[in-house]
Amino acid sequence: MKSIKFGLGYEQNKCGKKPRLTILVLLATLASLVAILLGMVLVSSNKHRRFQANTETRSVLSFHFLGLRAVACRIRFTMRQWKAALKWYSFKVDAAWAGST
Repeated sequence: MKSIKFGLGYEQNKCGKKPRLTILVLLATLASLVAILLGMVLVSSNKHRRFQANTETRSVLSFHFLGLRAVACRIRFTMRQWKAALKWYSFKVDAAWAGST
């Protein structure tokens, strides 16, 4: 949720009611999940290199940051790239539940 510059702009929230704030947090959580998935699609399709300044061997940017940049730059993905990223995401989740990396 963070700031306007680095996240989803939670600081612009003017809500004072708990039910509305709960919905706002839920929407921000869902938007963060979508940003993470977009970041994973960006990495699996090897389009993340354009956002890294001077490192070629290791990733230094989070999936969330990359996903937000993908939305801002309106990067398009093919269905094959989506499927590959979702398979990778599923593998990562299964590995996390099994206790390995």
